[in-house]
Amino acid sequence: MTPKPDRTPKSDRAPRPSARAAIAAQRIRLAALPRPTALIAVLLAVAVLVAGVVLAPWGPRLAERTDWSAGRPGADDALATQVERIVAGQGSAFAGQRYHHLVALRIDGDGTAVAGWGADGDTEFEIGSVTKTFTASLFAEALRRGEVTEDQEVGTLLDLGDAPVADATLAELASHRSGLPVQPGNLAALGRNYWGTLTASDSFQVPLATLLDEARQAPITDRGTYLYSNLGVALLGQALAAAADTDYRDLLQTRILDPLGLDATTLPEYSRELPADAPRGYTATGRPNGEWTLGPFAPAGGIRSTATDMESWARAVLDGSAPGTDPDPQGDAVDLTKPRWKAGESRIGYIWHTTEADGRTLTWHNGETGGFHSIVIVDRERDSAIVVLSDVAGGGVDELGFALIMEEER
Repeated sequence: MTPKPDRTPKSDRAPRPSARAAIAAQRIRLAALPRPTALIAVLLAVAVLVAGVVLAPWGPRLAERTDWSAGRPGADDALATQVERIVAGQGSAFAGQRYHHLVALRIDGDGTAVAGWGADGDTEFEIGSVTKTFTASLFAEALRRGEVTEDQEVGTLLDLGDAPVADATLAELASHRSGLPVQPGNLAALGRNYWGTLTASDSFQVPLATLLDEARQAPITDRGTYLYSNLGVALLGQALAAAADTDYRDLLQTRILDPLGLDATTLPEYSRELPADAPRGYTATGRPNGEWTLGPFAPAGGIRSTATDMESWARAVLDGSAPGTDPDPQGDAVDLTKPRWKAGESRIGYIWHTTEADGRTLTWHNGETGGFHSIVIVDRERDSAIVVLSDVAGGGVDELGFALIMEEER
């Protein structure tokens, strides 16, 4: 979908339905349609609707609470009760918001409270566009090492020829100001996207050469203004890998995952790399959804992780140990979370969005694949964070996350 301005909660209650549609700008979704494909789009949309009705045998329901007594410490009945209250409230306020396996985690200084339903700290989830925050840290690390500069054009690192996209700077890609669309919009990409929607499968299983070809064909509109682009961040990640003379997965492993000890976090780029029993999620209508591994688009949303590792990631962002998150950067270092440009009703730095709510500064990113939904929200001033992971796409995860962080004093 075309991104919409975000409207985050103005009070300590769960945000209104309009806020949900707005925050959804960060999710991986279909590209806006070029005019010549409108008729095809209508016909395919009808097919998708019919298939959705026929192939939706059940609506996901929240699983039973996880028994943490034999697991890691920190399970919190108060947090679990709070989550269940918010979810119950969403039942009337947000039609179609559903959950199945869910983990909610709250960081407050040195303490962590966690609650799960059918899942625990070791359950694997696709984190979708939260992956972009890892790509942002790779950008910061490349800047620190002098491998790239903020104003460097992506065409100096990737084979984009003389296409308009070649002139986009890495800073523009990292702040969604390149003018690129949310997804490639050529006919081949549109066909893949709609087939993926129809069959509840990954439509990004293409080689890097295809990504570059589709980027060369992409139109540039309103360069310099905020327009959320998965395509742009995919190019950013591939450009950073090229600058380091490696591939994106190895770059992520050696510069982020290994140093921070995120041993359960992986980036399978193609579905054939996943074990047969790899967790798979559900669409909002309850259809089992195939895994999303995203191929060359992985820098925009391909990571699979656990609540335990995402707690470590959130803490690394809070304490500045994640590259690019030191609030007082020295030398060539950069603070990714520093808001620099307008992004709807919020502001954006490099990848991370910042929203002011009731006098608080909340830094966040969410993500959604075909079968999972996630959000990470940090409040540096209060040294607190919320992580929510769900195996159902299209649920009320964003609203749940914001409600939890705004209610943290209760």
